[in-house]
Amino acid sequence: RAPQAIERRPGGIESAAAALGHAAGQRQGAQEIGGDGDRPRARGQDEARQLAVKLTRDGRFGHSLEGEGRSALPSEYLQRLIYHNELFGDRISIRGVFSSEGAVQLVSLQPWIKLDTEHPVPDQGDVDDYFRNIGFIRSLHAAVPVYYHAELDLAVLDAHPQNILRDESGRLVPIDVVVGTPGKAVRGLLGIE
Repeated sequence: RAPQAIERRPGGIESAAAALGHAAGQRQGAQEIGGDGDRPRARGQDEARQLAVKLTRDGRFGHSLEGEGRSALPSEYLQRLIYHNELFGDRISIRGVFSSEGAVQLVSLQPWIKLDTEHPVPDQGDVDDYFRNIGFIRSLHAAVPVYYHAELDLAVLDAHPQNILRDESGRLVPIDVVVGTPGKAVRGLLGIE
């Protein structure tokens, strides 16, 4: 499926949370289930509604596309969720914002993916085909899979098969890729400086 037109929204937690259609500050639906080091502090399933529940790590929001080795700002993370919804047809929603000792954490929900029982994890060729079919070109300049859509000026990083699942209908579903407008370092990685 081709990506829909993407509307650029101003940054900031409030605007991104509002764009996802949920008021920040709600605590419903989150359940702490542990975690350590580099893993999310919470990831679980709300079985009644068949939703995946994710709580970001204290003050950390994944990789930034603005600079190599930088962590994403909360606004970058929220924009990434918007891109997931618009590009990949996901339905991620923000359910809460927590702050403890100055570290912000976000709670999100997304539909639980029922996996293909025989081939739940695609191979890299399937992933390459998926992104090519929605207008992204794989960079030949990077040692890891990195994709770029010139018309949208969006890059997708961390698109290895473990971050993309195959659902029970055979459709590929990106679950944890890094999507956004590339900064200078990422443009170099893509070979589009």
